[in-house]
Amino acid sequence: MERRILIGAYIAIFIFSIFALRLWYLQIIKGGEYKKIAERNRLRVIETPAPRGIIYDRNGDTLVSTRFSD
Repeated sequence: MERRILIGAYIAIFIFSIFALRLWYLQIIKGGEYKKIAERNRLRVIETPAPRGIIYDRNGDTLVSTRFSD
């Protein structure tokens, strides 16, 4: 019975060590690279042109036309 507990403890320690090493690798070794990727992904500028055109009332008279302001 004690042998099973000892083997289970070794397996648990081994799995915990694998997770700890992977966490160290991702944060310390690859941390800078993933930070650059996250910064590029954080903000993306998409320019969408504003819809322009002439707005008419129900009689067909121009209410708003497209012209530059001075």
